[in-house]
This record gives sequence, structure tokens and C-alpha cells, in this order.
Amino acid sequence: KINKIIHPIIDDLVLDRINDKKDLYNLFVIDAALIIESGIFEKHQKSGAKLILLIADEDLRLKRALSRDNLTKQTIKDRIQLQMEDKKKIKYSNYVIENNSTKLELFKKIDQIIEKIYD
Repeated sequence: KINKIIHPIIDDLVLDRINDKKDLYNLFVIDAALIIESGIFEKHQKSGAKLILLIADEDLRLKRALSRDNLTKQTIKDRIQLQMEDKKKIKYSNYVIENNSTKLELFKKIDQIIEKIYD
């Protein structure tokens, strides 16, 4: 219930900030784990935005979150369960990046997608 109230408000704020800066920049990245679940992605895709989905094996996601966040293993698992399965998210995505390797490999994949977008 909270997400349904807060997500549209946050999205409006994000879009306002993008509109304020669109003359200065030609690329914006929105990091939003629940963008598909919230339905907000539809508004962005209608405007021409591309949805890039990063996926990783669940064990690796858990390991990364444990090392990064000050959360319990169960809390992280609970949050993962709130998210739609990757298989379902792929249907809505313009690009999919498998992030099961190093940061360097991730950055290479991101660069390749940015090149495709600008071609």
C-alpha cells in the first residue's frame, strides 16, 4: 500500500528533475528496483525511455547485499521475494544484463548497451 502511494510521487519528482536538466544532459539513469511492479515503467517507455534490467543469481545477490547493507539475511530474502521474478521482468525490458561477474565486466556490458541506444 505504501509503495502505491509513494512510488508515483517519487516518480513525478524524478521526472521533474529530468525535465529541469534535459538541456544539459542526454542520458539519465533511474535506479528503481520495483519500477515494473509499480507500473511506473509504462510512463517512461511511452516517453521513449529504455528499460535496462540487471539480473544476477539469487545467491550472488544475497551475498552482495549482505556485504553492502546492514541488513539480516532474512530481511534481504524478504525483499527479494517482494520483487517480480526475473523471467517475468525480462518481458518488459529493452535490454538485459547478466551481472554474475566483476564490476569491470558489468561496465563493459553497460557501455555496449549505451552504444546500441545511441546508434
